[in-house]
Amino acid sequence: MKTTEEERQKFIKMFEEEFDDKVVSFELAELRASPVVFNILKLTPEQETDFLWGLVVFCESDIYFYSFPQENILSFYVRKSSGAGEPVYQCVSLSEWKCRYRLPEKHFFDFINPRRKNVVKAYFFDEDKISHSFELCMNKKAADVINLFPAD
Repeated sequence: MKTTEEERQKFIKMFEEEFDDKVVSFELAELRASPVVFNILKLTPEQETDFLWGLVVFCESDIYFYSFPQENILSFYVRKSSGAGEPVYQCVSLSEWKCRYRLPEKHFFDFINPRRKNVVKAYFFDEDKISHSFELCMNKKAADVINLFPAD
């Protein structure tokens, strides 16, 4: 059985070969966005959800959001019965969209939602200069990882 470190190294090697960029670090995250933003980023969330689990991969040149191939038991059976292909990974360069990253503003009622301390807000402009945003709900406290994102 492979260890977590072996799996980590295997992922880093695969990612660096696939995207020709050296991995500095990566963090588990949930990308939350509207259907419009998912469409712009060319990502497909789980059916009828507004989120996608994956990794924020910090590389020497770019920052990526990488989502492993995902399928639930129902989609597995539908895929097998229809003869459709295996699910594939999804990846987008967040640097390509020139995203800006911030911690959310503090609110008096933050204690009601303890996961709010893990959120990094991201903003970008599309080709038509329209502003869009999404959230990265990190596995760690956002204050601990915000310095990995480029400063404005």
